[in-house]
Amino acid sequence: MIVLALCLTASFTAQAQYVEGDDTLSTQQEPRPEWRDRIIPGGNFGASFGNITFVQLAPLIGYRLTDRASAGLGFNYIYMRVRDQWGTYSSSLYGPRSYGRYMLTPNLFAQGEFEYLNVEAYDPLINDYARRWFSIPLLGGGFMVPFGQRGGFSFTALYNLNHQPGVPPYGGSPFVIRTGFSF
Repeated sequence: MIVLALCLTASFTAQAQYVEGDDTLSTQQEPRPEWRDRIIPGGNFGASFGNITFVQLAPLIGYRLTDRASAGLGFNYIYMRVRDQWGTYSSSLYGPRSYGRYMLTPNLFAQGEFEYLNVEAYDPLINDYARRWFSIPLLGGGFMVPFGQRGGFSFTALYNLNHQPGVPPYGGSPFVIRTGFSF
């Protein structure tokens, strides 16, 4: 009986041993990229011209937390000029922003952002324009077209959770559409 138990134990042990050339039982993990290889430089840009001129430059620096998740900080600068029957108005908007992104598939992602923009807005209390800070939480997603080892071109559609019609900086619509890139 003891001999039978030893034989069964030996046979189970032999089946669990690593066979050279068989990577299915390998316990070695791929090495994690160094911290500098996880940095993601990039940003957004936008422009439209006509009666409403809009130029946006928004550099970002991100960090790849996992293969699917990244987060980062950036700065947003927007120049806009509006020409209408009452005249011409121009202004600059600027401020910091942060983002978090999760890749759902190799091309689709979910994204959240928070912008804190300084905007010249009409103040009815003084009957003139004055600079104010606006908190803008944005939520949405997008599509990434990869290029190179780590880079990509992105198209993002976000929803302004603090949207109020006519209130800057995105008073015309609760949707914010962006194109961007990363290296």
